[in-house]
Amino acid sequence: MDEHTPQQSASPSTRVDELDKAFVADLIEQPKQLDNLARLV
Repeated sequence: MDEHTPQQSASPSTRVDELDKAFVADLIEQPKQLDNLARLV
């Protein structure tokens, strides 16, 4: 299990918060990955 995967034993509201944080982190990371890819091409 990685740091973006919420624990199954967490309460539903905590799981939603964890999923929201993971989603936002992925949105932030996406442009960085695209920039890196563009540099390679």
